[in-house]
Amino acid sequence: MNLRLATADYSFPKLKWEQTLRLARDIGMQAMDLGLFAGRSHLDPDEVLSNPAEAAARVSTALRANELDIADVFGQPGRVFEENAVNHPDPAVRRRAEEFFYRILEFATRCNARHLTLLPGVHFAQETHDDSLKRCAEELAWRTTAAAKSGITFAVEAHIGSIVPTPARAKRLLESVPGLTLTLDYTHFTYQGLPDDAAVPCLALPRPRRLSGETPGPAQGEHHRLWPSVASDEGSELFRLRRSGVRLGRLDGVQRG
Repeated sequence: MNLRLATADYSFPKLKWEQTLRLARDIGMQAMDLGLFAGRSHLDPDEVLSNPAEAAARVSTALRANELDIADVFGQPGRVFEENAVNHPDPAVRRRAEEFFYRILEFATRCNARHLTLLPGVHFAQETHDDSLKRCAEELAWRTTAAAKSGITFAVEAHIGSIVPTPARAKRLLESVPGLTLTLDYTHFTYQGLPDDAAVPCLALPRPRRLSGETPGPAQGEHHRLWPSVASDEGSELFRLRRSGVRLGRLDGVQRG
């Protein structure tokens, strides 16, 4: 099995962006996740997406200089989950989210990226969970189609605070949106007290998915315990999925080339 290692620029917030690339190269990574997070990433979404073509040329040049490919482009258009959420009840906010999507899709395409991740949306308190989920599915469906037309696999991340914080809810969303895939950081489930194999319903779906190993909230360093359990426990479903070619990403994971 040909394994290619990847890390994320946002794994090293204290470094300058160019330094994260050099570090990734020096520790043997072959690819990078690029974060465009409102107010907190090396690459400023407002700056990058104001001119996606120019930014893509600059980013691509820097990546080539360090012999790195792009594993994923990960966009977050708000400083909090509700801000510019894809399923916001306000049509004006959804239009802003739509504009963000088309611009980040252009950026990803011009960078020759093949994978794009966004957040899935949230449950808005003024309406039922089902109404929020229905709008979420509608919004993600056309994004999935648009990304596919550009040759890009579109995914969402199931995370704490989202409309899909658990494996069961994430699976329900994926089943309701044909073609939508999952960037799965299963430590979001672990942080809630769920066992590693709780992620199996998501991993078992017959479509591409991307597994990563960061840790939400204050439990920093938790992924250092979790990754060895995936890699070494031959009795676990996650281990078997790893051997079958599930794409595992970021610093403590692998991708199948």
